[in-house]
Amino acid sequence: MSGFRFGLQRLLDLRSRSEDEARVRLADSQRQVFRTQDALMACESAWEQAARCVAAQPGAVCDGDSLLGTSLHLAHLCHRRAAHQQQLLEQTRQEHLRRQELLAAARERQVLDRLKLRRWHAHVTSQKRAQQRLLDEAGLLSYLRSDDAG
Repeated sequence: MSGFRFGLQRLLDLRSRSEDEARVRLADSQRQVFRTQDALMACESAWEQAARCVAAQPGAVCDGDSLLGTSLHLAHLCHRRAAHQQQLLEQTRQEHLRRQELLAAARERQVLDRLKLRRWHAHVTSQKRAQQRLLDEAGLLSYLRSDDAG
């Protein structure tokens, strides 16, 4: 059953490599999303903590500098949170695109894998038929010789 050679093997290898690269790009994209989610959660936690701190001191006497500092700090945290949310949205879109690229690359490779399998089955069937023809011919010759002798 030897002698099988898939003519599109180089293309199949390229498709496999392309799928592997798409898988790596998706993993990188997912890693970026997780980092941004962590940064967003940390920012929201800091904002909530600062807001609780301000709310915990409703009757406290504050000078202008501390009020300005607190409000600037809250505004900064709010701005950072909005920036992280925007960044997370963009990275989630990017992750979705990377996932679609991976699915397309996998489909392309699978098409060639199925073609290779079909061609291998055709090759095996062809070899079995050739072997059967040889056996049939040998059996026919043996029968004709025994018929001539008898």
